[in-house]
Amino acid sequence: MSEPVPGQPSAGKGSGPTANTVILIVGLSLVAITTIVGLLFALNFRGGPVDQDEDLAAGRSVAVEIPNAALVLGPSDDDEIHVTMRGSYIGTAPTLAASTSGGVTTISGGCSRQWFSFCSLEVTVRLPESLPLAVAGENGAITASGLTGELSLHTTNGRIEASGTESRIELRTTNGAIRLREATSDEVSAGTTNGSVDLGFLDPPDDVVARSTNGSVTVRVPVDGVRYFITAQTTNGSTNTNSVPGDRDSEHTIVAETTNGSVSVVPN
Repeated sequence: MSEPVPGQPSAGKGSGPTANTVILIVGLSLVAITTIVGLLFALNFRGGPVDQDEDLAAGRSVAVEIPNAALVLGPSDDDEIHVTMRGSYIGTAPTLAASTSGGVTTISGGCSRQWFSFCSLEVTVRLPESLPLAVAGENGAITASGLTGELSLHTTNGRIEASGTESRIELRTTNGAIRLREATSDEVSAGTTNGSVDLGFLDPPDDVVARSTNGSVTVRVPVDGVRYFITAQTTNGSTNTNSVPGDRDSEHTIVAETTNGSVSVVPN
């Protein structure tokens, strides 16, 4: 049996750190990282309620560009524009800006785009009812009532509802239904990809285009003493236009189309 050579460590007794030491170092490192991350989260992801107002003189037209918020639009009681933003957030605070330049009143802001954050907003815009209004939303519903000027309402993920319109209107969304009620507008264009379209008129319109890809399309019009040139088409579904008087020479035209869903043009 050989003896250990003097000056050399015995087998199994290395000079490196022990397993307990390694575990301790790793544990302390994880605690430090967790503490730092927690402090950063506390500093950068604070939140609270949102309560902001803007009041300003109106231009000749109004443009609203507010993503990630529900938008409510209606008439003001005076000649000014009044904007309110209500909700809550965690992370970066939402913004709201309103100004008038070159005859156009621009309103912008909304929730920021940030990972691991939360933001829920409703923005209400009150404006003189006859002013032209263009709205660009995103990830939020749009509701408009009592506005008689030209309207262009666009969003991506959200429904659009309008009522009491009198001028030309355009309604566009990607994922959401479109509803129009008590309209006296002569020209209406409404389209969605995933959702139904339902348009209701108090007066006979001159030019209506209503389209969906995945959803039903319904147009409701007055029929007393008026005829319509109707184009109703669907790929997978039924069509119903028999109860509305038709005339290919009529100046009142209706185009109602979808791919997957029923199409109806019916008396209002």
